Amino acid sequence: MSSFNIGDKIPKDLANASVIDENSNNLKLATFWKEGPALILFIRHFGCFGCTTQMQAIAPRIQEIDALNIRIYLVGNGNPNFIEGFKERFQLYNQPVKIYTDPSLEVYKKARLTRSKLIAYGPTTWYERVIAFSKGYSNVNQGDNGQMGGSLLVDQEGTIKYYYKNKTVANHSDPNTVVEHIHQFALQQKSKNN
Repeated sequence: MSSFNIGDKIPKDLANASVIDENSNNLKLATFWKEGPALILFIRHFGCFGCTTQMQAIAPRIQEIDALNIRIYLVGNGNPNFIEGFKERFQLYNQPVKIYTDPSLEVYKKARLTRSKLIAYGPTTWYERVIAFSKGYSNVNQGDNGQMGGSLLVDQEGTIKYYYKNKTVANHSDPNTVVEHIHQFALQQKSKNN
């Protein structure tokens, strides 16, 4: 499965793909960047130990990202009723983050993210599991275990400014790299407006 390149336009099939909020309302992905640039973090599912490490890594940077006028969206793939517990677990109630889900996995497929049972249950994941569990993390199946996540930064015109495909269950984009791309984008916008 190919990836996107920085500078690519979001394909129409991805822009028109639907996600679901916690009240089971459908929303097209393109609405995420309609009002301004958006960072979309695709998590594996709402009970994944890898998603826990991803959230712990990005959480300290949420306010900084928001201050740069970037909207933050999380997309999982479990049942919409899992969103509430995810918000609670990561204390996202008063954070500038919106959470959606796609149990059909269509948005993941159109975002060209990897789905692999071999990765999900292979030796690398077992090693990652042992490390995570030794640190006190748990794993509760709240979505498709074979689906990997990723990150996507999109400007208001639907142009990709950053794209990352998670390679393993516990792999995710480095928050420092994400924020660096956001700062570069903000500087480009500032020079474009002057």
